[in-house]
Order: sequence, then C-alpha cells, then structure tokens
Amino acid sequence: SSGINAEWPLRPGYIDADGLIQHRLYKKPTDSRSYLRTDSFHPPHIFDSVAYSQLLRVSKRNSTDVTAKEDIHELKKDLEKSGHKMKTLDLLEEKMKNKKGEIPTVREPQPTMTVVINHFQEVDELKTLLKGLEPDIRKLIGEEVRTLVATRKGRSVGNIVCKNAQLCKSEEEP
Repeated sequence: SSGINAEWPLRPGYIDADGLIQHRLYKKPTDSRSYLRTDSFHPPHIFDSVAYSQLLRVSKRNSTDVTAKEDIHELKKDLEKSGHKMKTLDLLEEKMKNKKGEIPTVREPQPTMTVVINHFQEVDELKTLLKGLEPDIRKLIGEEVRTLVATRKGRSVGNIVCKNAQLCKSEEEP
C-alpha cells in the first residue's frame, strides 16, 4: 500500500496518500494468541462470547476491508486451535457483520485543514470562528474542507526529540 509510513508489520497505522490515517489491529510479537480453551470448565455461552468479542474487536481495529478480512481469518485460525469449531466461528462472524453493517466502515477522503496550537482558555471560541470561515475557505480552495483544531497542553516527546535539526526550532524551557 502507498503511504508515508506503510510498513504494516512495524507500525499499527500509517497516513495514506489521501492524508487519512489508516490502521489495523496491533499484535505484539510476543503475543501467543492463545484464547480460552473450549475444554475448560466454563459455562458454554462463555466460549461464544469470547470468540464474538474478539471478532468484533478485530473488525473495529482495522480501517480497511482488506486488513479486517486478513486479521479476522488469522483470529479464526487461532480460535480454532483453542478448540472452537470453524462452523460456529463463521456464524459468529456473520452475526458480527450484521451488527456492524459492513466491516469496517471506511470514510470517504475529505480535505482537512488542520490548525495545531498550544491550548489556551478560549480555544472553543477559535474553533467556532474557524467553523464559520469554512464557506470562505471552500471558496478559496474550490472544494469542501473540514477544519480540525489540534491543541496540545504541554511539551511532548515529539516537541523535544527531533531527527533533523533543520526542521526543529529549539525552545527554551520556561
């Protein structure tokens, strides 16, 4: 897949060519992917509940149909190793799809104007002002645009650590 950070095995997400954040379920390399075994002493409904909740979790943690189907297939194989019957897993998958509609819900790309600022008390007033300017911005740009205000309340690692000194401005601590 194309994108700025498209290495799926190394990252749980990336920004695609349209500027949208794409994501998929992250699995730690040390995860044994073992689930509640069906031969354990639990009420029968618990086994279906565990499988169903895991299927739902996997479908929600993917932003594309392709990655959702891959991860659901892998999960079903792992659940089968724990004693779950594939026929039951297929029925639970259908139930999950019917509950969610289509898996996953992929939004249409929309141009976004992002304003990144330090947090201040009247930030809601700024958001309202920018929302009111969207029609004028649309006229300037020539298409629909979503306005997003991202605020930060303090210094983060991203503000401090920089790989390229030319891209960073060193700020002195107050």
